[in-house]
Amino acid sequence: MPENNIIDDAIAEVAKMLNAIELVVLPMNGDKQAALKKFTDADTDKGNDNAFAAACAFYSTCLALETMTGQDIDIEKAYYACVQSGAIRKQDALIWSYEKIASTLGVSVKRFDALYIKGNEDLMIDLLRKKIPLVIFLGAPDLLNHVEPAHGFIRTAGETLVLLKDVGWQNDTHFSVGDRRTFHFEKNVRKYSMIDHGPLANTQRKAYKFGYFIV
Repeated sequence: MPENNIIDDAIAEVAKMLNAIELVVLPMNGDKQAALKKFTDADTDKGNDNAFAAACAFYSTCLALETMTGQDIDIEKAYYACVQSGAIRKQDALIWSYEKIASTLGVSVKRFDALYIKGNEDLMIDLLRKKIPLVIFLGAPDLLNHVEPAHGFIRTAGETLVLLKDVGWQNDTHFSVGDRRTFHFEKNVRKYSMIDHGPLANTQRKAYKFGYFIV
């Protein structure tokens, strides 16, 4: 079962610090990057050795499906099965079909929808309130750079923070629905995540789309 982080100390501490008036937290496991790297490094197929580094959308989708079903997903078996079914590309786990990932892993869904956050903020929060995990697409501002799952929100009198599980190295834990910048807290100070390479280097990452499964 996904970790029961409904009473996670860190989340509770942030909610208290911000004088939260509403807190919704869905149970969600942590990053599966290390497990996939161990698997691809151990086999003889060198064509998949870099998949773990580029698989953020795949990890996020699997974490969302875990939360939806209450079941743990073996990421190594899931990766191999989804490559074989044509749901993802082998070398980088690029997703060809979110719906096919779900069906390959035995989860029945109607479709996967993705919407821009701007103009759909209320729907995004309402989905989380209904215990529906989200897949969040990050960019600078809307050129895709990373993907993370969302598992709840903290609402205060002044803003709403969406709760993130970073399947990468910058340790994002939140983004504000207002400016959509992703960050984590360090000693109660917001540490914003940045793009560290390429033409958008040193640009702050922002959440710009959210996706979810309709069952």
